[in-house]
Amino acid sequence: FQTAQVRFRYQSDFDIGWSRTHLDRLEDARKFPIGFKLKDHRNSPRVWWVHEIVEYLERRVKTRTDSS
Repeated sequence: FQTAQVRFRYQSDFDIGWSRTHLDRLEDARKFPIGFKLKDHRNSPRVWWVHEIVEYLERRVKTRTDSS
C-alpha cells in the first residue's frame, strides 16, 4: 500500500477536489507532496506516493482539530 502511486484523476478517492493548477501552486509552496512523472515523456501522468498523500491529509486533520 505504501509503495502505490496515485494519478491525478484518482485523487477523488481521497476526496481531494483541487484542480491541477491549484495543486501546482501548493507543490510550489511546498504545502502538498511533490508529484513526479513515471516517464520522461511529456504525456506521462503525474503521480504521488499514496503514503505521502495520507500523511498530508492526517497533518491537515491534526491542525484542524488542534486549532478548535
